[in-house]
Amino acid sequence: MKKHADMPSVIFLLLRLFICLWLGWTALNVWGIGGRIVDWYTDETVLSLARESFWCNEGLWIAMGLAGILFLWDMVKICRYVIVKYLLEKSCRLRFGPWTAVVWVTFLAVGAGLVFQGWRLMAPYERAIDDYLAGGEGREESEVPYPPEPIYRKIPDEPIVSIQINTIKDYPAAGTEDFQAFLDGLSGLEKVDPLEQQDMVRGEEDLAVTLRYEGEKRATLLFFQPEAEAEQWYVETEDGTIFEGGDFIEDYVNVARTEPEGSEESAAGELLFEPEKIQQYVNLNRLLADLGVSCSTQDMRAFLAMETLDQMELWDTQEEALQAAREELAWRMQRYRYAVQEGYALTEEELDERMAERDAMIMAAPNFSDLEAAFAECGSSYEEYQQAVREEYRITCTIEKLYDAVYEEFRHGNDRIGDTVCGDVAEYWSCYLAGIVYPATEDWKETTLVPMLEEAEEFCDSMVLQEQPFHALNNEAQQQGFTSYDIGESIQNRLTYMEEQSDALERDIQENASLTQADLNVKSQELYDMWDSMLNEVWETLKQTQDAETTEKLNVQEREWIAWKERQIREAGEEFEGGSLQPMVCAQKAAELTRERVYELIAVLDPE
Repeated sequence: MKKHADMPSVIFLLLRLFICLWLGWTALNVWGIGGRIVDWYTDETVLSLARESFWCNEGLWIAMGLAGILFLWDMVKICRYVIVKYLLEKSCRLRFGPWTAVVWVTFLAVGAGLVFQGWRLMAPYERAIDDYLAGGEGREESEVPYPPEPIYRKIPDEPIVSIQINTIKDYPAAGTEDFQAFLDGLSGLEKVDPLEQQDMVRGEEDLAVTLRYEGEKRATLLFFQPEAEAEQWYVETEDGTIFEGGDFIEDYVNVARTEPEGSEESAAGELLFEPEKIQQYVNLNRLLADLGVSCSTQDMRAFLAMETLDQMELWDTQEEALQAAREELAWRMQRYRYAVQEGYALTEEELDERMAERDAMIMAAPNFSDLEAAFAECGSSYEEYQQAVREEYRITCTIEKLYDAVYEEFRHGNDRIGDTVCGDVAEYWSCYLAGIVYPATEDWKETTLVPMLEEAEEFCDSMVLQEQPFHALNNEAQQQGFTSYDIGESIQNRLTYMEEQSDALERDIQENASLTQADLNVKSQELYDMWDSMLNEVWETLKQTQDAETTEKLNVQEREWIAWKERQIREAGEEFEGGSLQPMVCAQKAAELTRERVYELIAVLDPE
């Protein structure tokens, strides 16, 4: 009877060993579920996202570790008992003290809790995949969608919260029928045979579609048309896999196609220029040449003089224009400096190519002969002027390359600069400049740029002392001092120029069938921004010319008008709410109302 006294303890110890083995084996199996999530389109295993969770990765490993510790603990006890009792034939008893029981139960409870939490998260994946392998009988009742679509879902149960097409965010709007139709379109894509992908030559244009999930996760797709199949749309994922069936994208963007016209001239628009302005620029360049000053990134004198001439239209005195020009030039040179540092500098060949492209476009304009005549009246030529401003054009093109790169960043879904989430590409560019470009070039500005600007400012001031003020540059025969236009005439000239630009932009919106809906939205916004800028100019002029009582009345009227304008814009866009036309309709309505307001205020400024 004594031989069997320890039998209950042995059985209890064996049961504990079994529990430890079961816990470790279960934790390993739950962890292994992640390896069974298979992308049925590409035969690639989806693991990384599923195992980012603590409960699905580290937690299960901790559970396996605890189970292993308990198993080794009990194995040592049972081995010791067998050796002492049966091999050494000495007295030995299995004892289980209260503290031992507390530690063992605690370890077991923690491990079991970790396994349960991991299983709770991973079980829906296992059931969905098992069901799919069995024929998909319960597909409609599945807790997670399957097969997992590699196009826009890496974790099958993680929904998309917003879509961005090119630079238009939240389009189509989440929760709408268009939004669901877009997701359905993605679900219907079919993988292109790898051999066909090798022979596929992509066209120059593409549409970037960014799919955003909760948090900061996103995926970017490129919709494109091969050169050999201009009517078919394909989709390329970030890993280079290509799918067919992307024609549904045409429901969301304007992809109207036009055949090329017979001549370049018919495709080019008319040039917008002012003969008086051309004369001023030609005279300034001659004056700078006589003084031995030329455009150079190492000498700001010519750049500041030309920028001051541009600013003279906006300011009453040359001193004010000069200060505004210095500030604008400093910003521009900081952008240029940063662009060069980031590798966007143009070689001489690239600059020649860009200038040739621009010249070809300008020369194809139907009124290019008028431009040539304007230069001829000044005793110069278009070609001569272009060479004089070559370095200025180099700076412009270099900054454009930087802007294009930033534009592509936003188009491909990156909408965050620091802690700021940007709503459109203009805001993204502004935040990029303020948060990245200007801080990165601040030291260079203080040590190198500021001294050059101070030298340039002294040079421009000396031009006044030599009786060569910028306003006098419109007449070489009369270099006798300051001959500014009066305010009314200046506003009228600006208004005439603004009408010409506005008409050209409206014709482009109405007649250029090659523009996508996204492009139409952007150009419509440009039209509104143009008239809003003109309104601000007129308003500033009114504040300078009217008495306090009139200004106060105008302030009240302006606040009322702004509230009324916003209501009109909202009403105009309600019919197209959530659609691709809404931004264009709202921007065009805002431009129309703002233009009318400009003329109303000009009537106050000049009643005649």
